[in-house]
Amino acid sequence: MKNIFAVPYQKDGKLTQPDGAHFIVNQIDENQNDLIGEFDGKIKKINDQIKLPIWLLIIYYVMIFVSIAFILGIIGALQEVDLATAFARGPYLFIGLPVALLAWGGIALYKRARTRKITQGEDVKNLQKEAEQIILDSRHQLGIPDEALKVDTLHYFYEEKDGKTRVKQGLGAQYFNLEMNAYVDAKNFYLGDLTRVFAFPLESLVGLKVVNKTISIDNWNKKEPFNGPLYAEHKIKTNSTGILFIRTHYVLSIKIGEQDYEIFFPGYEGKSLAQLISLPIETKE
Repeated sequence: MKNIFAVPYQKDGKLTQPDGAHFIVNQIDENQNDLIGEFDGKIKKINDQIKLPIWLLIIYYVMIFVSIAFILGIIGALQEVDLATAFARGPYLFIGLPVALLAWGGIALYKRARTRKITQGEDVKNLQKEAEQIILDSRHQLGIPDEALKVDTLHYFYEEKDGKTRVKQGLGAQYFNLEMNAYVDAKNFYLGDLTRVFAFPLESLVGLKVVNKTISIDNWNKKEPFNGPLYAEHKIKTNSTGILFIRTHYVLSIKIGEQDYEIFFPGYEGKSLAQLISLPIETKE
């Protein structure tokens, strides 16, 4: 079975089409594609401005390490002697700790102020307007209706090794969580991003299963927080690196002739799928 949004991994970094590329029925023109590329470059430039200089970033992390080391040193000393004796034996711990904390805090405040200044500046406001226009123009070119639902879809890279297909995890997550526009007409079920639209004949949609197995995704696309009341029932968790863990996901099965395909959706997209696809939902442990 082929996954529509599975992409063969290339070591040279070249972009390749997903396995379901032949389901693409519409794409933006070259000029619009260039505009999106230029916009991505502008966003990267803004992000580069927000980043701290490497030397300052090194000092920041050194101060964190030093602060922790001093705190542990003071705690260890106080377990053996009183405060006055501990200070007499190691005054550098007590003097160095506030200095390290001030340096750490000062850099953190500088980064926060720097970020606020840049993100609230005219350049970012202009980029927001430009993004809105690009989105409108892309949707118009692709024929995406205003009533299309925003639905997250799960994409991944894979490689063939020793006769087996293995998912290539990106930064610790199994799947890249990409938002797409989902809608239907009398003949097809559509999924489109800002560059292309995939179409699947309604009669080819043969099954919808909910899989009770925890998966990991790389980012969160919804405006509402993943741990807010709207998504509380899904009990979505995260780790220190920002990877999200979801207990269930949906598998939409598609059959064209003798070939079977599938599309994965996060578990929290169940209500949206129910609005679009008239299939009974099966449960797979």
